[in-house]
Amino acid sequence: MRSERTQLQHEVDILSQRITQDVAGLKDELKGMFDDRKMAVRMERRNAENQIQELNYRITLKLSSEMRSEAEGLRWVLTRRTALALVFLVTMAITTLRFATYMEKKQEVERKRFAADMAAREREMLPDVPHAAQRSVGLEEGDNPALVSLG
Repeated sequence: MRSERTQLQHEVDILSQRITQDVAGLKDELKGMFDDRKMAVRMERRNAENQIQELNYRITLKLSSEMRSEAEGLRWVLTRRTALALVFLVTMAITTLRFATYMEKKQEVERKRFAADMAAREREMLPDVPHAAQRSVGLEEGDNPALVSLG
């Protein structure tokens, strides 16, 4: 019985060692699987981060190009409006100058007509005296030159 017991004890020890080795092996295998899964999760996270960064880069490029095109379009609109305003101002200035010149010429013509009418009236009033003599009439009589009308 002792020998059987010893033999059974020996078998239990061997089985115990085998179980301990199998458990240690399974433990190492499980640890390796967890490490592999951790590495896979890290790689997935890096890939996701890279995709997010790439998407952010594309969005940034698209927005900046759209902003540039919008700014360029606005610049062209402002340039056209400025050019039109300048053309309008130059046209108005030229028109104003022409109108002012026309009015000056018209006033000059009216002054000449008025002077001619006045001269004709003076001649009518003094038909026998030449026009140049009319101006000097007051001076020949000895009147004050400041009071004599020059026509």
